[in-house]
Amino acid sequence: RHAYGAGVDAHTNTAEAVHAEIRRAVIGVWHWISRMQMLRYQVVGQLESFIENRANDFRDTVLRSSIDDTTRHQLLTINKLHAWFRREPIFLGKSKTSPGVPIEDDIRHLARSIMRAVAPPAAALQSHEPVD
Repeated sequence: RHAYGAGVDAHTNTAEAVHAEIRRAVIGVWHWISRMQMLRYQVVGQLESFIENRANDFRDTVLRSSIDDTTRHQLLTINKLHAWFRREPIFLGKSKTSPGVPIEDDIRHLARSIMRAVAPPAAALQSHEPVD
């Protein structure tokens, strides 16, 4: 059997919800919008949705793992900040008065590895072939 869209986090309801949000914004704020700008907003909405889905997959993977609590907390902090591939230092407990504790490079490398594992390769995103 073939399942169209199996393994892909794209649903009709998601697309309709994004379109409805944009329509409400046009009616309520801008009153008029060009077709090109509408397409840009739709693309941005789809990308944000994709990133959030990958962040949820990352979180689920970390929570199901058997790593220690300190490492789990650091990984979840990286995930919350969407900082999987940032080059600048990431700090735990950073506030206006204290700089916080830096997250070690090996934890950041682990976060990048997990994100690469949960994100589908680009070729899979472009393929429209049925999945068995």
